[in-house]
Amino acid sequence: MAVLLGDPTKSGMYIMRMKLPAGTTFPPHVHGTTENVTVISGALMVGLGKTVDQSQMKALPAGTFVSVPPNMPHYAMAKEETVIQIEGMGPETMTPVK
Repeated sequence: MAVLLGDPTKSGMYIMRMKLPAGTTFPPHVHGTTENVTVISGALMVGLGKTVDQSQMKALPAGTFVSVPPNMPHYAMAKEETVIQIEGMGPETMTPVK
């Protein structure tokens, strides 16, 4: 992960890039603020909801942009090496869904 602008742990705008190895998973979670994600390379598989249902996941290929509202339960995985850029207003939080 590389922070390109700001500090995601503090108030204010931040931009960060993440290189996700193949097999990376993010279990169901929510963010306290809007999360804006651009897929730079590879593909990110995403789904909405409080439980993982791989049959409902959508592939977001390179060039895709998605904006996830605060408190929207979602999950993701990278089947191949994938680079994403995340932008938002800090502090950035990620809370697991139980």
